[in-house]
Amino acid sequence: MEKMVEGLRKATHLENAVRKLRVGLVVFALALSGIMIVLTSLSSGPATAGWWSSRELVTDGFDNNDGSIEPVVTTDRFGNVHVVWVDGVLDGSGPDADIFYRKWNSTTQVWEARVLVTDDNANNTFGSVLPDVETDPFGNVHIVWRQNGDLGGSGGDTDIFLRTWNATANTWEPRVLVSDDPSNSGSREPRLAADHLGNLHVTWHDGSPFDPGPGIQYMKWNATNDVWEQRMVVYNNSVNFLWSDIAVDPYGNAHIIWSDQANISGASSNLNDSDIFHRSFSASANMWGSITHVNYDDESDSNHSNVGGIASDIFGNIHVIWQDEGEQSGNGGDPDIFYRKWNSTRKSWEPRVLVSNHPANIYTSIRARICTDQGGGVHIVWLDKSDVDGAGPNRADVFYKKWDALTDTWEGTISLTNDLLDSYNSYRPDIASDNLGNIFVVWNDPSGLLGSGSDHDVYLRRYESDIVLPDYMPIEVSPPTTKYVLTGSTNQISSKVYNGGESTGLSSTIAFYETANPLPPFYTGTVPPLGRAERSTLFESTWIAPLTPGTYEITIEVDYGDAIVEISEENNFYRIQFIVEKPPFPPPPPANLTTRVVNGDDILLNWTMSNTTSIDQYLIYRSTDQREFDFSTPLYNTTADTEPLRTDWTDVDAAGPSALREHYYVVRSVNQMGMVSITSNTAGKWTEGFSGGRGAFSLPLKPFASRNISWFSENMPGTEFIRWMNSTGHWATHYPSMGEGVNDIPTMMGDSYEISLLSPTNFTFCGYPASMIRFHEGMGDSIAFRKGLSAQVEANDISLSWETVTGAIAYLVFRSDERNGLHDLSLSPIANTTDTHWIDSGVVGSWRSEYYYMVIPVGPSGSLGGSTYSIGVFAEEYQSGTDTFALPLKPVEPRSLDWFCDNIPNVAGIIHLMRGYWRLHAREMPEGVYDAEALQAEGYQISIDGAPTTYIFIGY
Repeated sequence: MEKMVEGLRKATHLENAVRKLRVGLVVFALALSGIMIVLTSLSSGPATAGWWSSRELVTDGFDNNDGSIEPVVTTDRFGNVHVVWVDGVLDGSGPDADIFYRKWNSTTQVWEARVLVTDDNANNTFGSVLPDVETDPFGNVHIVWRQNGDLGGSGGDTDIFLRTWNATANTWEPRVLVSDDPSNSGSREPRLAADHLGNLHVTWHDGSPFDPGPGIQYMKWNATNDVWEQRMVVYNNSVNFLWSDIAVDPYGNAHIIWSDQANISGASSNLNDSDIFHRSFSASANMWGSITHVNYDDESDSNHSNVGGIASDIFGNIHVIWQDEGEQSGNGGDPDIFYRKWNSTRKSWEPRVLVSNHPANIYTSIRARICTDQGGGVHIVWLDKSDVDGAGPNRADVFYKKWDALTDTWEGTISLTNDLLDSYNSYRPDIASDNLGNIFVVWNDPSGLLGSGSDHDVYLRRYESDIVLPDYMPIEVSPPTTKYVLTGSTNQISSKVYNGGESTGLSSTIAFYETANPLPPFYTGTVPPLGRAERSTLFESTWIAPLTPGTYEITIEVDYGDAIVEISEENNFYRIQFIVEKPPFPPPPPANLTTRVVNGDDILLNWTMSNTTSIDQYLIYRSTDQREFDFSTPLYNTTADTEPLRTDWTDVDAAGPSALREHYYVVRSVNQMGMVSITSNTAGKWTEGFSGGRGAFSLPLKPFASRNISWFSENMPGTEFIRWMNSTGHWATHYPSMGEGVNDIPTMMGDSYEISLLSPTNFTFCGYPASMIRFHEGMGDSIAFRKGLSAQVEANDISLSWETVTGAIAYLVFRSDERNGLHDLSLSPIANTTDTHWIDSGVVGSWRSEYYYMVIPVGPSGSLGGSTYSIGVFAEEYQSGTDTFALPLKPVEPRSLDWFCDNIPNVAGIIHLMRGYWRLHAREMPEGVYDAEALQAEGYQISIDGAPTTYIFIGY
């Protein structure tokens, strides 16, 4: 532990006064592997380091007699502070309560003008209340709130709305109705979080018609696709729901906590007792985990556990606080603030901690909020009447406490509102931290301090951190790391250099130079010493592409002073790669090709237009096998259309009763000079005939967007019910009458689902196949090479081999954990080799995972050839007892159920449907007895005798 703390202290404080760093992109990774920190009691040493500023008035001091209440606060990556609150008649807001916003600008060090967020409902007599605010990595500000009134078709009940300040466009976007349920059931208590990709995660409580009752709702806004994804139900048997909160960890997983009187997991036999619950949504597995009873060590079954908060830190630990009544852990019987941490290393909850444990605490402690800092420290505020730190015993004050991650101790309790002189109550505190370690606390009170008038106003105090920032931070560059350019073209290069301001007199320089010819640089600049109000300097230059085609690298180097210790040998420079080609060169391919069924029997293709103005037409190719495309003649050429640049096309009757089962499509763009792009991603359709009665199915294609069981029950004609096996080995059933969200889960590749149909029917699955290609004519276009990539699993390694390409001097190996990820043209290869084989070491584990590989040859001039068809490696874990079984990939060669029984460890047998009845092929049976060929789109059950086992599928 001491070594870890010392290492973190050195990385954070960098105690050398004079340093030299040649750096581009520096990534600090702090690993806590094998360390468990158990907090069973608190030390109360004095608060150390830094200083608290005096209170600031956020709400302008305008006495509007209506009061400024319910403040929330957050910060952004640039150090700006954003405060949102509820206020009365201001700025033409109308007679109801409205949402207001104000920003403290870290560059100018001043508060900007107040903004009326709900400015589109001036005549509304229904209030906007309970706001929450969050920023994303791009500096956009997002605000959610609850509001009455029929706005935007929301109905007459209360609904959840969102509005965004777009930092790029420098404007407020229109409000968005989040709780788009058409019922009048009432939505409340919205909370908001953003992840590292800019996705938004919103949770709230709704009495929607999700059977059997009201519950916790969740929706995600996908920043990549710019769409709201399907609403999900976190829990739908809520009994007197009290509050919820949400946080997102560094891996994009959403964590939700809530207080409820429901008897979840045996939490309470007394429905007058509320408890704290937690549930998380895995971004990688795209599914919800089990519900955890957080205060499971509660010593009473009759005391409420109430309002609190949740936060994640940089290590992925989850921190939860709440208010608890009754005698708990020696708290004296009054309501107190408790804390519990989920340790991401140990994968378990640590013991609860009593936060409000100061000796003078004999009064109620309520309304706790929490945040974490960039070093993993935890910061908590709450309301308390205790006479601590000069607060006085008569009125509620805002108290603050910190857990220091470096010293592994809790600091003493501090009162932030002792200037009220025990004459006024404080209300609704909230807390946030910035990337410099500063802490910001807001609250409202009616004190009238700072000339604010007699009504309630919002105040802020800030903790100026003593964390010494290094004189460098990761730099940002433009263009992206790889760019195709023309010979002789002029290309602008820019770099933003950050400076933390530790040594204001330090002289730093920046240089741009061609990597192969580093002296002299074609651009140099001086980085000025920067103070707290200045965060970065932008440097720009132009680079003329050589007349000789090839691959060129530009290195950007930042040099901080003299004789500085280099902290990373691997990340000394930031490099931009330019691939220079003679004009003209092929256009970029269409992107995001999808298929869907329209008009009952047709397949509609949609794609995104190629990012160029020179496109003249598109070519559409179709195959009945994802690895058998004939690129000599397209199926369709859009020059036959009146709009040749259309980005959709319909394959008539491709999903009809007489159509072939499988069709796969790719699209290529053609520019005005007749040059053809590489292929788009592959999109497929799979039409399956189902008999009436009992059957079983699996996904033959990966859906373009996640689909729940309820979606299939509503869209597969004649569905009576669909069943699946849950994590305990028992069947769960969804009937179409239940509707979305009830007895409902996302469907997964490799899982099996039983279905009961009232009559025979056809159904067409649309999605991504496992094998795709980046084809273009020339080097690598032979069928032998295109289909020659194979994979083998050896222990934890994946061994790849492929055919030789005449004229190739090297081969690039690409890997993705998404089927369509290999068509992200910014994807970097994981290997560059002159051999025709390569081993991806250590990637196979005892967990569910999938990888897709593609190989592209490289010519003497650095030009890229056409790729192989990709191949998939899919690891599936089967639980002890009975589990489901299906093929997530097409096998390289046909396999019987008997073959899988012989090759999957610990298999007792595989069960399949024969004439509507489940039949067992036991492992001991000879081949052919109650046996069948294992097929995609079919569903099976598997029986595991002994410990859980993992099997690796390889295929297309």
